[in-house]
Order: sequence, then C-alpha cells, then structure tokens
Amino acid sequence: MPTALLATLYFVCPYIIGIDGSTVKAKLILLAFVFAYTLFFPSLMVFWLYKRKTIESIKLEKLSDRRFPYLFSIISSGFLSYFLYQKGPQLQGTAIVIGFIAVTILIIALISLKWQISAHSAGIGGLIGAFFMLKFRYDEMSLNTPFFLALIVAGLILSSRLKLNAHTLFQVIAGLLVGIIISTLGSIFI
Repeated sequence: MPTALLATLYFVCPYIIGIDGSTVKAKLILLAFVFAYTLFFPSLMVFWLYKRKTIESIKLEKLSDRRFPYLFSIISSGFLSYFLYQKGPQLQGTAIVIGFIAVTILIIALISLKWQISAHSAGIGGLIGAFFMLKFRYDEMSLNTPFFLALIVAGLILSSRLKLNAHTLFQVIAGLLVGIIISTLGSIFI
C-alpha cells in the first residue's frame, strides 16, 4: 500500500508530496526504497522467521506470530522515514507519509497484543483516507480516479478477508477505520 500510495502521488500530483521537480528516474528510485523497506525486507523477515520455526505459519495466523514482524516493520518504516526526512525538504513529504504508515503499524501491533484486527483493512483504509483528505485539501480532481479505485479495492479486500474467515466483520471495520483515521490525520502534515 505505501508503494501504491506514493506512486500515485509521485506521478499523478507530485506537487502535493513536494517532488514535482524530480525526474522519473529519481521517483522510481524512491519507490524502490519504499518497496524495499515497507514490503520486501519485512516479507523476507517473515520468511526467515518461518524457516527458523520461530513462527508457526507464514500467514501469521496467530497473534503471537505477528509481534516480531510488526516490530520489524515499524523499525524498517521508521528508519526509512527518518532517513528521508534528514535528506532535505524535497523528501520530507515522502518521509511524513512513511512515518504515518509506521504509526498505523504501531497502532495495529498494539491492538494485536490483545485482539485480532485486520492489517489488510488498515492498509487499504490508509489509501482511502489519504486520497480523500489530499483530494479536498488541495482541490485535486486528478485524485478522483485513485480514490474510487481504492474504494473498489477496499470492497474486494474486506470481502475476501470475511470470505476466508480470516477476520470478523468488526475486526475488518476496525482495521479500516484505523487506516482511514491515521492517514487522514497524516495528510494534514503533508
């Protein structure tokens, strides 16, 4: 979700995120870093934990199996956010987005200490909240299509989580609301 959100902002309305003067190559390099630190490295960690038999399933079905992967994701995203923020004003918008994604993961992780909540729903909720808030804050009509696509994808993700019996309706809605609320608040700082 972080890569999809930032790719949309980089190529649809780059001025919002502060990289409108960047080349396509620079944007793709940034997206590669975002992909690596928010998806590839955390996924690699899950695979490694599974191979070492530290976690029972690569699907992270048990709450106890999710703790270390969440922690690693928070650290990985937090590091990337800090690194980008230190590089100067042109990357600070991206850093803020990644920082609020780390906050969302932290909240999901804390809730998951006691109760299962849908991280998938939180992810798509983050896209919906960010597109909605940025669309209205900047009066950016080019975000209409990504916003409505995110709504459609949200319907698919939420219904699939329910169909697979991975979550209850309340867990899916709670995850969606966490994502929407945190990303809406985060969009104020961009």
